[in-house]
Amino acid sequence: MSNQEIKQSNLPLVRALRPLVKAWREGGYKEGTTETTRRLLEWWFLEEHRLANGSSFVFWRAQRDAIEHFIFCHEVLQARSLYQLAQKLEAHIPIDPSADKWAKYAFKMATGSGKTMVMAMAVVWSYFNALREKRDGFTKNFVLIAPNLIVLDRLMGDSKNPEFFESGIFKKYPFIPPEWDGDFQLDVIGADEERESTKPATLYLLNWQKFVERENGEADNPVQNILGSKPPSEISVSSAKLKDRLSHLSNVMVLNDEAHHVWDEELVWYKAIADLNDSAGLMCQLDFSATPKDRGGNLFTHIITEYTLGEAIREEIVKRPKIAEIEN
Repeated sequence: MSNQEIKQSNLPLVRALRPLVKAWREGGYKEGTTETTRRLLEWWFLEEHRLANGSSFVFWRAQRDAIEHFIFCHEVLQARSLYQLAQKLEAHIPIDPSADKWAKYAFKMATGSGKTMVMAMAVVWSYFNALREKRDGFTKNFVLIAPNLIVLDRLMGDSKNPEFFESGIFKKYPFIPPEWDGDFQLDVIGADEERESTKPATLYLLNWQKFVERENGEADNPVQNILGSKPPSEISVSSAKLKDRLSHLSNVMVLNDEAHHVWDEELVWYKAIADLNDSAGLMCQLDFSATPKDRGGNLFTHIITEYTLGEAIREEIVKRPKIAEIEN
């Protein structure tokens, strides 16, 4: 799809970023980036790839736009809060100072457009910059939070469909330049795994309900008030143990899948992230959703990239929806 065919976004940050990111891309990603970042971007988007079965592979435009916009905001603009980002872009957006304590970037991406691939690219980008550049602003500590057990299982995968299971997604797709392949050591720890990391980098894959349990057994949110206490199988790793484990991390990147569930400061999910910032410090929070809205129906103010369902249908990324009529 040409730039002329891309509908002008009504989102202030997206509208301000698109021409800047386009110029940065056309300039070879040279402005404000490390040698490591440039190598990754060139490897992902400018070189040919083949999977293990011999088939050709190309990252989708939505995925490229998303990771480029994130890297431009965090590395080129050096934005460490929504206020800083808005100031640098001269974008007029409402900012709540009480919620602007760490860098947040939201990705509005149609369902089926490959949000998980963008998450993986963000992990690889931060990991190799932390390893090779030894500069502030990057991390090897990641926490990926799912909204429920179904999404958690999908993200984890298994031996047949690996996703993050045993870092399978990084082996299946061309995220890592071949000359760096032996340097990527990431330990993926699932929600019910009570063990310490054995590698230099760690990705904790959790569902937000892990943060709900209280030590006295009381319910911590309306969902638990209705459904009752969680069964023992769901809390094999207690909330206290989990929080203690996470508190030993530092400079954490939090990745929220289906992030429209985390819009309110009163929610357990949001409080858990705030607690993690207090105890470990956050590098940034990445929010992924097709509908990143608060309970009032307002889109998140920190959206930096937008890929609509219409674009996904036109590019044949997702199937065209059909309406069925049921008689009798």
